[in-house]
Amino acid sequence: MLIYENSLSSMEGIRFCGDECSIVEWQEKKCLKMNGLVFFPDVQLRNGMIEVLIGADDVTYCGVVFRMRDRANYELVYVQPHTSGRWDALQYDPVFHGSNTWQLYHGKGAQQEASISMHRWHKLRITFQENTALLQLDDQTPLEIKPLAHRSDNGEIVGLWCYKPAYFRELRVWNSSNLRGEKRVIGPKDTSIIDEWFLEDYGRVCGESSHPIVNLNRYLPVSMTDAYLTRRFCLEEDGDVTLDFGFSDEITIFMNDTFIFSGENIFKNSPHWGDQGYVRFSETVTVPLKAGEQQLRIHLKRTEYFGWGFQLALRGKNVKLIQVDY
Repeated sequence: MLIYENSLSSMEGIRFCGDECSIVEWQEKKCLKMNGLVFFPDVQLRNGMIEVLIGADDVTYCGVVFRMRDRANYELVYVQPHTSGRWDALQYDPVFHGSNTWQLYHGKGAQQEASISMHRWHKLRITFQENTALLQLDDQTPLEIKPLAHRSDNGEIVGLWCYKPAYFRELRVWNSSNLRGEKRVIGPKDTSIIDEWFLEDYGRVCGESSHPIVNLNRYLPVSMTDAYLTRRFCLEEDGDVTLDFGFSDEITIFMNDTFIFSGENIFKNSPHWGDQGYVRFSETVTVPLKAGEQQLRIHLKRTEYFGWGFQLALRGKNVKLIQVDY
């Protein structure tokens, strides 16, 4: 059922936070021009569908906010007209503690090619039910997002978002959809991936069943720039262990207080996939160890606001993880 409509031809019913928000005429239509975040206090939605017309003259990331708990925590989807035809023209980018996380949520289920022209209106639609969502631009193939990063009861506020100016009109919201929420399906697990860690001054943190990256933005405020994590394990006999890992933004790794690796993986202003700072298994280090208890310690540093986290697999003969202390 249609529960809310707003032509966006006036500021009525709109709450704004950001750099720019005004009513203008664009492509012969009165509309909202904005750069930042707007939300609509008169509508709440846990499951349903949101549709809006969007347009752009230049580089922009413009889209829809749903299940917003507050201004720092919400589900976010958007289009990138300036990357039309590229792998990331459609993007899922959940926001935690005020930080975007697209360097953690990328690839299948988070990004998709689409054709998006400048200087014309496009219809953007997000349909969501429990842990599943479909993002569709015009009549093009939709991006299936499953599972969503936030819990389905995270919040119910609806909004619009963009980084760099874009145009919006004809917002409509339905409280029902033909999309079926699905139970989380957990496939075969790579048991070498360490999905639980002890985060100093916090406690236990973990990756998700379908997303092994440890998302530090989920746990820590955006003001923090340094995190220290540990995991202990036992080696039953002398031998080599191999660490396969990826991270964002900077990492230093110690094994039993001995330095073994340091590196940086950040966004570069480049059209190449490998220059975006995505977290993926990109590094490998092999360490010879004596039998006994071992401690792996990581210092992860945040220098950007695009996703702060890592994933790590520990491979070796007779490796046994020790339970994380809470």
